[in-house]
Amino acid sequence: MPRKSVKKSSAFNALKRNLAGKGNVFGILDDVKKVNPEQWKSPSQVEQLARKYIDKLGLAVPEQRIKQFMDAYQDAIKNGSNADELIEKYGKNVDEGTAKAIKKYVSKSKST
Repeated sequence: MPRKSVKKSSAFNALKRNLAGKGNVFGILDDVKKVNPEQWKSPSQVEQLARKYIDKLGLAVPEQRIKQFMDAYQDAIKNGSNADELIEKYGKNVDEGTAKAIKKYVSKSKST
């Protein structure tokens, strides 16, 4: 019997942690809405924002993944890469749902 209460307690603690994280997500979404459009044009500002939100969510994101994100971001804004090129170049192991989300926000053709 003690095992069952330990499992319930552990599951309950996990649920509390997950729900606490959801509050952070909504706070971050509010913060993102308040970001000046000019800030999104600056790679250093975007990297600072990404790191801030990663920390706020308490995620363990490897430095290599952040660098990969920033490389893809810079390609998207400066070089006019389309979504398929970005996914091919930076998106190893990207699932279909993530690929669809990327395509929703990145233009389908190079700008001229």
